[in-house]
Amino acid sequence: MPVPTNYISGSQIIIAKLISINSVKRPKIAAVGIISGSLITTTRTIGGITLPGITGGGEYLILQMTRPIGFVTGRVMNISSQPVSGAYTYTDKSIFYDLTGTDGNYITGAAAGSFTATAQKTGTPDMGTASGTMASANSSVSLDITIQQSGLTISKIIPENNSQNISVNQPVGIFFNHAINRATVNENSIIINDGAANITGVMSITADNKGIAIYPSAALKGNTQYTITIKGTITDIFGRQLGSDVISRFTTIDTTPPPIPPAGSITMSFPDAEGFVTLTATQGTADPNHKVTLMNFTTGDGVSLNVNPDGSFTGRIMIENFNDDLMLVIRDQSGNISMTGAGIFKDTDGT
Repeated sequence: MPVPTNYISGSQIIIAKLISINSVKRPKIAAVGIISGSLITTTRTIGGITLPGITGGGEYLILQMTRPIGFVTGRVMNISSQPVSGAYTYTDKSIFYDLTGTDGNYITGAAAGSFTATAQKTGTPDMGTASGTMASANSSVSLDITIQQSGLTISKIIPENNSQNISVNQPVGIFFNHAINRATVNENSIIINDGAANITGVMSITADNKGIAIYPSAALKGNTQYTITIKGTITDIFGRQLGSDVISRFTTIDTTPPPIPPAGSITMSFPDAEGFVTLTATQGTADPNHKVTLMNFTTGDGVSLNVNPDGSFTGRIMIENFNDDLMLVIRDQSGNISMTGAGIFKDTDGT
């Protein structure tokens, strides 16, 4: 074959055959090109190894390498040291791939320096890696790769295990490392229980079959621990079971509103000369951890009140007249709110 007009003198030439891996065409090293006058000839022997050569029909590429490579060769094996056929191999330092036959052998490339070779069994998530160092272009490294079987595991659960203060409207999400077999997922293989009964809801599986969302048919109970049980019978699309049951728990937020202050514990003074009234609450009126706001809904004004350690508090707010809508708003740590009237007006003599 003639030398291309744009050939850069001294550049490495690789002859590659296009092969199909997972329905994508990839270049496989076939031979090395050698310049002979105005022609390119090929050789199969280089760096102490024998390349496949140009054999049979197919699509071939003549590649002028901007970054010359050496050759990585070896065997792909399983954990029992048996050869693995149908595994595609590549490195992180070249564009070349190979597909193993029954002997498990492969040849690919890597530029000079350290590299990682990867082998993955076609149609499965099973893979393995091995690392090596390429001394220079046109040299070779022998590197066997052991493929490990990848079992089905759970990569994430939402809410996370032992989460607290979870919303009562929170859906449950479960994510797997592999696509799952939808036929193995149902209300018997994923159970959400509140300690008294199982929770019903709508189950949705993501398009890639790796995620499951469960939307409870009704709001969850407040301040309740829920247990998620994911059965080991769930399998992936490769027929591999999860194996053991997986248990995860979460506790919902307390939705109980703060207690209304007892009658007579809150009084309101008559307005002073500036139109301010003073609210006084006795010991035990509110939880010291709660936030209390005195609101005048007529004027839109509000005042935050500091609750003393004994539960008492006091505060002032301006009113326009005695018909103003004065309310106490009590908010707990979970955001629950109780509202009550701001008390009765009393003069300094208690009347």
